[in-house]
Amino acid sequence: VAPLVALMLSALGAGEGLLIAWLLPRWRDDIRRLAGVSSIFVLAGGAAVGAALVGLVGTSIITAYWPADALDVWVVWTWGHTLGVMLYVPPWLAWSQRTPARPSRSAARTIEATLATVALMAIAVLVFFEGLDGLPKSRFLSLPYQILPITVWIAIRFGTRGTSLAMAALSIVAVW
Repeated sequence: VAPLVALMLSALGAGEGLLIAWLLPRWRDDIRRLAGVSSIFVLAGGAAVGAALVGLVGTSIITAYWPADALDVWVVWTWGHTLGVMLYVPPWLAWSQRTPARPSRSAARTIEATLATVALMAIAVLVFFEGLDGLPKSRFLSLPYQILPITVWIAIRFGTRGTSLAMAALSIVAVW
């Protein structure tokens, strides 16, 4: 890939997410707090519409440099970027609030957060990697639902901020 083309596509994808993250809270204030099921639907819908529109530009750039079916490129761009926006906009929204709800900063809470993070990352590595150091991957550990109990724990105990960070970290491990 020519560096200039890669840079254009990267800037377009990053700009798309930032624009959606900037526009959604201005359109609906409850998005800023992710305060209910309707805000999740608005986030998903806004992400899909934004990704589909920007995907037209991305598709035109990609198909200008590589022989590819434009519809396939557009569909992959739209789905991939919709998921990206849904993973990375919530942490941005949760951490950019002017008056965030701050949990107590006790030593026990810090230890719990550390344990939850280590457990989530350890299970994610076991689920998403094809075995460690030559050890074959266990069929039981390859099932992604192993992550759910830890994510529920994080959601209940650490709220929107903790959950959004956990999902972003989990997606990085999964993609890696």
